[in-house]
Amino acid sequence: MQIYKTTNIVNNKIYIGFDTKDRDDYLGSGKLIKRAIKKYGIENFRKEILEKCQTKDELCEREKFWIKKLNSYNPVGYNIANGGEGGDTYTNNSNLNIIKNKLSKIAKTKTGNKNRNYKGTYNFFSNYEKKYIKFLYEQCFLSPVKIGKLLKLSKNTVYIILNQLNVRLKTVGEWNTIKFKKHLTG
Repeated sequence: MQIYKTTNIVNNKIYIGFDTKDRDDYLGSGKLIKRAIKKYGIENFRKEILEKCQTKDELCEREKFWIKKLNSYNPVGYNIANGGEGGDTYTNNSNLNIIKNKLSKIAKTKTGNKNRNYKGTYNFFSNYEKKYIKFLYEQCFLSPVKIGKLLKLSKNTVYIILNQLNVRLKTVGEWNTIKFKKHLTG
């Protein structure tokens, strides 16, 4: 079990992660690092082992330490979360209740007019709100049903917004894989 640093040799951005299987070819599973590898090519990335650990708890704590110490947060680096639990920046957010309350208030003001048509439902939301729904779907792996419940919107409204943003919707099989991975990692 190890903590590693992946460096993009083109722009010197880094990603800190942990690997329980000590794979030499594993560069990270974060969304931003995956995009960067696709953009720059795997040949432009180098992996360096920072530390070996004995337990999963130790891995989580040390990953947090290294992310903070090396300041690998986006936009300087490729990490989007504090580390330790993976890239779910929503569920583990220290301000989760504040975010839920703000989103709930937004949703209540948006659903007040019952006579909106299909396009009006989508256009009623600001770009920030639409991007946040996209973020919850793509980065936090929340299903449209869960996003709808969270924001007090219908799942159809969430689907409309995701479709209008050209987000590739996951299949049932992909959702089951995500649920299974979450089950394995706790």
